[in-house]
Amino acid sequence: MTDPTDDMPPEAPEALAAEYVLGLMDAAERAAFEDRLRAEPALVEAVRDWEARFAAMAEDEVAPVTPPRRVETALQRALFDQKQGGTVPLWRRLGLWQGLTALGAATSIALAVMLFTQPQPVPPAPFVAQLAPTEGADSFLAVYDPTSATLGIRRAAGEARPGRATELWLIAGEAAPVSLGLLDAQGRAAIAVPATLRDALPGGILAVSDEPPGGSPTGAPTGDVLALGPLAAL
Repeated sequence: MTDPTDDMPPEAPEALAAEYVLGLMDAAERAAFEDRLRAEPALVEAVRDWEARFAAMAEDEVAPVTPPRRVETALQRALFDQKQGGTVPLWRRLGLWQGLTALGAATSIALAVMLFTQPQPVPPAPFVAQLAPTEGADSFLAVYDPTSATLGIRRAAGEARPGRATELWLIAGEAAPVSLGLLDAQGRAAIAVPATLRDALPGGILAVSDEPPGGSPTGAPTGDVLALGPLAAL
């Protein structure tokens, strides 16, 4: 018989709790997570903490923002410059232990003690962004988990425009916006961030644009930039 928690991704509890509260899990992941909630008080506290954070963010009056100059420059370049287009798994530990036994008891014990008593690294804290409206009343909440390199986002206010799509972009420094993917009809997405973009996410700007069905045909925002905000560590 399998443990329901075997289906859960190897993410930090803080990030899993955020995804649960944002509604980004599928039915199987949600059921497995709720099984864990019954047995892990710390996970329950993490969920309550995220619920309180997101409730406060959603209830806040999110004022429209004027993009910082570097963001405006990147958007202008993208829109108008036509020249620019953890933890070691158990099975690996067991395999290592079998290898150690071939070295002799004393050596094996010494190496095993060194391996299993080393301080475990603390997972990096998630990053959060509150994307404030620049056009209309659309706002979004986003969480990035560096451990699993996943980014979750959901619409906090506003609604989708009929016959249009919403696309998420990363703006890092003076670079042109890079698409992270499309949001669904409810303004939600769970995105596996490519390795080439992971270092640029912390401190970067997230933006959501209004696009034709299927997303931008040019690789740059083509419609209104609905909302944007910086991704900052908690």
